[in-house]
Amino acid sequence: MSACSNGTDKSPSAAEGKQTADEMRHPVAKVYWQLYNSIGSAASRGGGSGFFSDCEKVKEDSVMYRVTTLLGPSEKKESLENLTTAVAKQLKNSGWNLSPSSGVHRSATKNDISVEVNPSPITGTSVELQVRSKCVNVGKAADPLTAEYASASDKYSSSQASASPVPTTFAER
Repeated sequence: MSACSNGTDKSPSAAEGKQTADEMRHPVAKVYWQLYNSIGSAASRGGGSGFFSDCEKVKEDSVMYRVTTLLGPSEKKESLENLTTAVAKQLKNSGWNLSPSSGVHRSATKNDISVEVNPSPITGTSVELQVRSKCVNVGKAADPLTAEYASASDKYSSSQASASPVPTTFAER
């Protein structure tokens, strides 16, 4: 008997998938704000963007949720290596020991949440902090979510850092 015929491989409906997607962004947002607020004066910070992206290489109908923000140097002539080291030290103080211990790319994973610091794809003078979930099957909601978030995102405004809000609605084009 195949998995499809006994009902164990049922794909979530669009409504079930959106509920799962909404639930998966809560722990990501919580970790993002924890880390964002822990950085302090180690780097200049702007607002962040949260979005769903496709995980087809892992599993069809799966998405992950990511929140990213750019972190700039506190001093104009600070190197990317020094900026990364300063940020990694602050993140370690918050319980996230990024590895490797040198270089500009560093990462850590715990409780299905991954944190990365990478060179910025936009500017050569800053790094990107990224917090993301594992890939989760959201069934029929996968395509609509990735389409909506291709041109819109959840806003993580730096002015909201002390309140650390979690998005309660989905981005709309």
